[in-house]
Amino acid sequence: MPTPPIFFINLDRSPERLALMQAQASELGLALERIPGIDGTRNLPGWMVSQFLDDRGRVRGGLSEGEVGCYASHLLVLSKIVERRLAAAIVLEDDAILDQDFERAACAAVGAVPAGWDCIHLSTDFKRPAFPIADLGCERGLVRYRRLPVNSLGYVISLAGAAKLLEARHRVRPFDLEFRLAWLSGLEIFGTYPALARANGRLETTIRADWKDRGCTATRTRWKPSWASRVHGWFYVMVRLKPAGALRSWTRSPRDRAHLSSPAASRDWEFARSHNGKP
Repeated sequence: MPTPPIFFINLDRSPERLALMQAQASELGLALERIPGIDGTRNLPGWMVSQFLDDRGRVRGGLSEGEVGCYASHLLVLSKIVERRLAAAIVLEDDAILDQDFERAACAAVGAVPAGWDCIHLSTDFKRPAFPIADLGCERGLVRYRRLPVNSLGYVISLAGAAKLLEARHRVRPFDLEFRLAWLSGLEIFGTYPALARANGRLETTIRADWKDRGCTATRTRWKPSWASRVHGWFYVMVRLKPAGALRSWTRSPRDRAHLSSPAASRDWEFARSHNGKP
């Protein structure tokens, strides 16, 4: 499986992050393409303006300048994927720390994912159990989520997935919530376990959410979908897990879920294979 193109987002004012990503690329033998990030609402491409700003130039949804820039930067990468007609591509943020087998495992995930996939999340910090779909080797697996992920540090996106996220709409939530609320875009999401990338905790965030400084919890509240939509989301996940997959993800012990080489995990791989990768 050839390595999909790898893009990473980096603001011009973040040379330290650029140097860290270049050092990782050199160490791991990766070919990375830098995408200059969009810094707040300045220099938004024309096709994005009405999606983020209302007729009075106010940011929609109470997003901060940094959250707008982050979201717009991801849209910029997705637009390049569609323009170039790439079957799949890896998207990274510039504070990602990549595992030594990042390339091998990411390629294995793309090769193992069922047809019709949109996104493979590479940076999930699992707080809920997930159901294994395929064994990727080296105690890594491709999984379906019981609770959808909520960060945009690293992911593989298909051409179809990029097109779904690019569909014109008012952007009223941070970009990473597009994954948590995948049913709103119809995204078919899988993930890798354990994560292949994690955030560099030594770096300060470049996405300043000023609503946090003001203690404005109402901003987060308005991002939540309606109860009807959340019920839809629960069914969206359960339909993809199916009863057996949901039951298995609920009943596995933390130890079994944490070790892909455990007897319980091995039984789950066999179960997944018997269902053609679709629990």
